[in-house]
Amino acid sequence: MYILLFIGLILISYTVSNYSRIRIKDYGMFMVFGEEKKDIIRMIILEYGIIYGISWLIGCVVGTPFVILLQYKEKE
Repeated sequence: MYILLFIGLILISYTVSNYSRIRIKDYGMFMVFGEEKKDIIRMIILEYGIIYGISWLIGCVVGTPFVILLQYKEKE
């Protein structure tokens, strides 16, 4: 169980760092076009918040039946 958690954390950190590296050029373009820094920060927080919310929802929908199945198999 803890091994899966550890692997998941590594994958999440890799994904976030890779996504940030790709998007940094886009954020630079917004600054070139005159967007204020606080608006860019707000955009980044909103973007990551939406990604977090969708991931959380999918994790709950997929994970709950998986946990129930594991508990059922454990009782047998």
